[in-house]
Amino acid sequence: MRALFVLFFCSFSSLAIVPPEYDDPIEPWQSSIEFGWMYDKGNKTTHALNSVLIIDYDADSDLTGHIEYNFDYASDDGVPYTKRGRIQLQGDYALSDEDYIFLRVDLKKHKFASFAKEQTYSSGYGKTFLDENEHKLSLEIGPGYRYSEPQKTLQDQTKKKEGIVRSVIKYQRSFTESIKFYLDTSLETGNKNTISNIDAKLENKILNDLSLVFSFSNTYTKNVPVGAVNNEFTNKINVRYLF
Repeated sequence: MRALFVLFFCSFSSLAIVPPEYDDPIEPWQSSIEFGWMYDKGNKTTHALNSVLIIDYDADSDLTGHIEYNFDYASDDGVPYTKRGRIQLQGDYALSDEDYIFLRVDLKKHKFASFAKEQTYSSGYGKTFLDENEHKLSLEIGPGYRYSEPQKTLQDQTKKKEGIVRSVIKYQRSFTESIKFYLDTSLETGNKNTISNIDAKLENKILNDLSLVFSFSNTYTKNVPVGAVNNEFTNKINVRYLF
């Protein structure tokens, strides 16, 4: 009887300390890193190593955030022949389950793109039209500002500064628990230039924290400096690790 009493008291105490409805606290930060091979075709065709660092913030509240940093590099006998960096930051504030406002910053630097530097700042309104287990679809639109600086090797050194309207369609499709497809399309319209972009990505989870990622990107710039191309293509095959 004494043993039964001690066992009952310990069980009751453990229930009092950790109630049945207790859940582990939500970890708001989630990070991942990618490494792999890249094929880039623009003003010059290159093959390079690329890396991607992604940090997401979601504390199950009205505010969420996303940071993505891309860095690509390759060299020939120690002489770099392609170097590209890009950082994207976006913060969303939920107005309801479907509606939100956002603030976004996109900074690019590319040695062989149509423009050596591009800086885009935008804000606006977003709406989620579909949010299910297998499908997710959302639309964003809002005003912004874009600054473009041409390559120093080109004859046309005209810098472009203009206000823009940026619209985005984001789609996500989950085929299985391990295979997901992402498609983002954007259109930046200004008086001096219009830039459209398509980003497609297929992610296959190999282990709990390890995935294989195939991605494709196409950027079309309507007005480019003399000697530059309008279309730029990028293909990547990466290994993604979640930590």
